[in-house]
Amino acid sequence: MDKIEHFIEMETNYLAVDQSVNQLMEQLDAFQGQIGKIAKLIDYYGSQEWYEHLEMEKRELLPSDSTRAILGEDYAYETLGNLRQCALQMLEISTEIFKIY
Repeated sequence: MDKIEHFIEMETNYLAVDQSVNQLMEQLDAFQGQIGKIAKLIDYYGSQEWYEHLEMEKRELLPSDSTRAILGEDYAYETLGNLRQCALQMLEISTEIFKIY
C-alpha cells in the first residue's frame, strides 16, 4: 500500500469513527436522561404495588385504554435483561477503549 492509499484509508477510518462517536454521544445523552425512569421501573417491577396492579388487571379494574405491557412478566423481564446487557456491553467497550487509548 502506498502512502496515498494509506492516507485515504486512514481518512475514511477517521470519518467513520468520528460519525460513530458523535452518534453514540447523542444516544448516550438521551439514554442518560432515562436513568430516573429506569430506577422507577426496577423498583416497581415485582414490587408489592406491581402485584396489586396485576390483581387489579385480573379483576378488570384498570382503564381499558391503557396498555398492560408492564404487567406482562415477559416484556418487563426482557427489557430489564436487555438493560443489564447494555450496561455490561458499555463497560466492556469502555474497558477495551481504555486499553488501546
